[in-house]
Amino acid sequence: MRPSSAAKPGATPSLPATARGGPLGDSRGLTALGAAVVVLLVGAVGAVIDLSIGSSLGVMFGILFTLGCAFVATRVHQEDLAATIVLPPLAYLVLAIVTAIVEPPEGGSLSGGIKDTAANVVQAMILGAPALLAATVAATVVAVVRGRRYVRRR
Repeated sequence: MRPSSAAKPGATPSLPATARGGPLGDSRGLTALGAAVVVLLVGAVGAVIDLSIGSSLGVMFGILFTLGCAFVATRVHQEDLAATIVLPPLAYLVLAIVTAIVEPPEGGSLSGGIKDTAANVVQAMILGAPALLAATVAATVVAVVRGRRYVRRR
């Protein structure tokens, strides 16, 4: 027989064992924070590959970043689906800033200070627009499809 499920007075209810996890995810999937970490890590890998080949974010970054955004949209908690739609532009901005600081584009330099760094970030944002658009569209499509399936099941 199972022990009584009545809560003791003053005790806080605990989550079922299947829902326990850390701040990045649990058995249900990734949290919004976990999704952000995955996208940033996958994007960073793509950026390192591209920067080792050239001096800017390129094809490998675009492919890995888009796949990372689509992947997290398939694995994130249902209540965090909206976060996967706004995550690509925010993560891309962070990666573009880091990239502009670590490896300025051809003709750019860090010697001019904040103004040159800002120009390098803007250049990375403009040149990376296709990757950003592809990642945002992929994450949005996956999130909308998952959201509609969830609503139909209810």
